Amino acid sequence: MQLPERIRVGPYEYKVSVQPNIHDRDGNREYGNINYLDGQIALNGTVDESRAVATFWHEVFHALDHCYSVKLSEQQTDQLGNALASFFLDNPELAPAWSQPN
Repeated sequence: MQLPERIRVGPYEYKVSVQPNIHDRDGNREYGNINYLDGQIALNGTVDESRAVATFWHEVFHALDHCYSVKLSEQQTDQLGNALASFFLDNPELAPAWSQPN
């Protein structure tokens, strides 16, 4: 999957980047993270494609939650991210259709 360089969620723009390795504050390895203040979504470049796609959508759901105050739990962002990743990985021909004007 070709990840976008930037995404827009509501009025906020996020730069999407792949980093060689991502860790949380405690030094634990992460698949990805989002920084709302800096407008950054970082994905761990050491994971396979399916995990990268699921992580991208997971972070997008965090951005949606932040913008629209949906109050999603971490488990819900995992489930939604995995569901959307599976959908687009299983149906790649549909991904371009969403961005085409009618």
